[in-house]
Amino acid sequence: SLGARPRLEEFNQQHLCNVAWAYSTLQMADEELLLAIAEQVIRRASSFDPQGLSNIACAFAVLGLPHHEMFEVIASVATVKVHECSPRDLESIAWAFARLGIEKEALMAAISEATLQRIHEFRPMDLANMAWAFATLGLLDEPLMEALATEAVKQVADFSSQALSHTAWAFSALRCSHPELMGALSREVSTRIDELELQHIAVLLDARLSCLDQLGRRMGAMIRQFVEAFPRTEEQWLDQAYSKFLRMLQVDNFGLAGSQFLLERLGIPKASSEFARRACHQVEQYILQNNDVLKGLTSQDVLHKRVCSFAEYQLSVCTAGQTGASPLRGAMIRENGYWTASATRGGKCRWLKAAQCLKVGALVDRTLCSEFQMLEELCDCIEKAGGTSSADRRAAVKGGVRLFVSTTPCISCIGAMSQFLMMFPCVSLEVSCGKIPIRQGWKKDAGSVSLLQKQQ
Repeated sequence: SLGARPRLEEFNQQHLCNVAWAYSTLQMADEELLLAIAEQVIRRASSFDPQGLSNIACAFAVLGLPHHEMFEVIASVATVKVHECSPRDLESIAWAFARLGIEKEALMAAISEATLQRIHEFRPMDLANMAWAFATLGLLDEPLMEALATEAVKQVADFSSQALSHTAWAFSALRCSHPELMGALSREVSTRIDELELQHIAVLLDARLSCLDQLGRRMGAMIRQFVEAFPRTEEQWLDQAYSKFLRMLQVDNFGLAGSQFLLERLGIPKASSEFARRACHQVEQYILQNNDVLKGLTSQDVLHKRVCSFAEYQLSVCTAGQTGASPLRGAMIRENGYWTASATRGGKCRWLKAAQCLKVGALVDRTLCSEFQMLEELCDCIEKAGGTSSADRRAAVKGGVRLFVSTTPCISCIGAMSQFLMMFPCVSLEVSCGKIPIRQGWKKDAGSVSLLQKQQ
């Protein structure tokens, strides 16, 4: 990095792409170097060929770096050169913009048109990634989806586990009905059920293919294995054995259906539909009232992934020196990435341990998950009421907590829920999950929440 930065002017397109690719492969977000590369791309983008544009875009997307000015330039140049793009270039550019949540309508329209003209040249992963990109951005391009589906049916036998899950999720997320495709995907999944990766099984299970029972049995077997390895004591949570197991598992979450099953196996039942509806309303109001912060963080074209959690709690806490218990009641709502409880203590967690070793999403700080924040803050509230000074006093805390998460909780947050119950064994916890993430920019938040409400 130190040697490359002063000499980037001497680097040609391939050199810049190679450096960016190397750092993304190593998952090293060297900010100074990548910003310097972005400046070179901005100045020289018009001389880049489509492969160079796609490689740079993908490298930054893998590292989660939405350099607005650079992607603005890439979008403009790629739109002009779209008919020079190979199928791989087209899907890679679409994938990169979708991965970062950057919506450029002119670019995506041009990619769609070029894809329709060359659809027969697309290979399985090209088809799957293109469908995934449009679904992630919430763009229902019916002619494009029909063409992708028709070609996917022809090539489905060559689809990888990831291609199967990407395609099924995309058509399900967009509510794009194509019985022939879904039937073909289901038959292929059925014949290869024992070869599929766990994360892909979770996605396929939520897509509700006709092979649902087979997927459910496979998921159930994996969850039983997970429960057997799950820590049961505070000492086990600190042990490295569980961390090694998570790295081996190679999964971020178990999907909506799988997560609900796992929570029930861990003694955490589903919250009532009445609470879920009430929570959805609270999330809707929060999103509508908190767009100014989002506008300051992103441009209008960026679709920020907003995940919110809402909780209601009604507890009784025995306070030292007093007879009887004091009531502790309230509600709170938190959003991913806004760490409020620990602001006064340098962002450190005091009560719960997050899993930072997940194979999927390894760069994500799990302490910033909204449900993790909420449980950590609730522990703070119980402490202020005098209920955390000893194990006996924690065991004397009674009552219940209801928690709603607008999307599927990750394994780390399910672990935090279990740790919370371990700390307070006489407190009940009920959890309800939304079926979609609020992956929208401030222009579209209300519509996204309305869709979430319809799916409850």
